[in-house]
Amino acid sequence: MMMVLAPALIAFFSACASGRQTLSSPPAALPATGKTEYRIAPGDNLIIKLYYHPELNTEVWVRPDGFISLELAGEVKVAGQTPAEIDSILELRYGLKLVNPEVAVIVKNSITLKVFVGGEVQSPGLVSIDGGMTLLGAIFQAGGFKSSAQLSQIVLLRKDDRSNQPLTLTCDVRGALQGKHAQANVALNPYDVIYVPKSGIARANQFMDSFIEGLLPMSTLSGFAWVYALVK
Repeated sequence: MMMVLAPALIAFFSACASGRQTLSSPPAALPATGKTEYRIAPGDNLIIKLYYHPELNTEVWVRPDGFISLELAGEVKVAGQTPAEIDSILELRYGLKLVNPEVAVIVKNSITLKVFVGGEVQSPGLVSIDGGMTLLGAIFQAGGFKSSAQLSQIVLLRKDDRSNQPLTLTCDVRGALQGKHAQANVALNPYDVIYVPKSGIARANQFMDSFIEGLLPMSTLSGFAWVYALVK
């Protein structure tokens, strides 16, 4: 598996390092600040409430395929949706059999949300972001920067669930560390990937080798599979 993935990653990050884009369309820019809405993930525990039909109230777990099964509503894909979006979907489904149903979706328990921080940090690997976290906060959770870190070119990769395209942002955190601007206050989403390159890097393969070395162990973690799928 790893032997197949490595060439794909090399092709992707070679293009990034050289300024070329291998995808059919350019990635959208990430917002610099702001809190993102929580999106349901497999393993989440949800409470479904129908205000005028309490007999249909239920508690469900989101299956690994992202679906839940509900009486009257049937199979519903909820992974990747916000609770408000699922409210609307379920009201349409229940509306086929009930009069003006009002639905509320409550996240009772969520899976441990994580991002991956790699490159020139003290402890590369997975970082929990439960309760919300920013890019700079995740880097500090990973032990902070090494003295060799290039602080002006930190890369954030994120999958856009709607377009299935990567969203990318290159951050210069030097000013943020001095309290001058808020670019490093990007709110993180589950399964974001943060890469801190080495200062003064001269060759693209140095960038690729160090990143791939840290990223490949994630091949067993389904939430990060999008990193590989983007370059198929």
